[in-house]
Amino acid sequence: MKSLFLKSLSTLFLVSFFSVSNAQDKIKVSESSKEIEGVKGNALTVEIYRADEKTVAKEWKASLKRKSGDVDIKGNSIIATDVLIESISDHEITIYALVKRVNKTTLEFSAIFLNGDRAISSSDAGAHLVAKKMVKDFANSVSKEAAKEHHKLQLGILEDHKKSLKKLTNDIEDANKLIIEKKKEIEEKTAEKEKLLKIIEEHNKTVNSAEKEIGHY
Repeated sequence: MKSLFLKSLSTLFLVSFFSVSNAQDKIKVSESSKEIEGVKGNALTVEIYRADEKTVAKEWKASLKRKSGDVDIKGNSIIATDVLIESISDHEITIYALVKRVNKTTLEFSAIFLNGDRAISSSDAGAHLVAKKMVKDFANSVSKEAAKEHHKLQLGILEDHKKSLKKLTNDIEDANKLIIEKKKEIEEKTAEKEKLLKIIEEHNKTVNSAEKEIGHY
């Protein structure tokens, strides 16, 4: 029995571990050559979930505001100049970012970190790791907030459905009560009708008798 319990516990731990791992691995940074606002170079790309293009651009601008002399949003592109990130470079760099819709729930976010006239790549070791972490953390943060908003929205819709269900249930109960009341009323009216039919039948005989009496004179 103890062995079975430990086995079940181990299985639960593994399931939990892989669930957490999968959640953490959802945001993955890839590298590829891209062109953003006429600038070509090695770009770090991630997928961001549930957010919209304007929110991502606004949040990226906000994240760079304290490190940059100027951040400009042009459509779905975000250009940050004079960005000082000491763990990447002793000198100010330029970051070109682009947000693109992939499908209904997913956006693609790409960023080129331009150190001088050269884009930072995996050959830049430490600087590349910092830039990669920066992009990944940003994607995680925005996706998490968007997921919270999505959950809040869906929770609101669910609550509305529950309210509608409660109202519908009450309406059905009221209708059933009305049916019972009307059924009782029908039974009472039917009994009255039967009595009236008998009265009419009897009175009809009286009318016929009175009619015959007229002929006697």
